[in-house]
Amino acid sequence: MTTQTQTTTRKLTNLDSEQGMLVLLAVIVLLSVIGVILVGG
Repeated sequence: MTTQTQTTTRKLTNLDSEQGMLVLLAVIVLLSVIGVILVGG
C-alpha cells in the first residue's frame, strides 16, 4: 500500500493545480463520507 500511496502522491504532484485541488477535495469528501458511515454504523 505504501507504493500505491507514493505513486498517487507523484501523480497529484504532476497534475495541474486546479486538477490537484479537485482530487484533494474528492479525497476529503470520500474520507468524510466514510467517517460518517463508520460513526453512523
